[in-house]
Amino acid sequence: MSNESLKSLGKVGGYILLPTIFAFIPTSWFEARHPVCLIRNVFGVPCPGCGMTRAISCVLHADFKKAFQYNRLVVVVFPL
Repeated sequence: MSNESLKSLGKVGGYILLPTIFAFIPTSWFEARHPVCLIRNVFGVPCPGCGMTRAISCVLHADFKKAFQYNRLVVVVFPL
């Protein structure tokens, strides 16, 4: 295989493998963690992206109501 085809295969593998692994992590694992958002930790206010990781995790686990509660922008970001 050429170097270019190996790079392409690695990209495709990453695009498939990472979301698959993410789907198997329970949402409760993300909920138990302290927020890592710099804006929220420094200024004490949530940024537009706060809760997006938990929201996407909820969408992957088909909990759409909870996903919308975490961050309403999930309807825009998730399809991307």
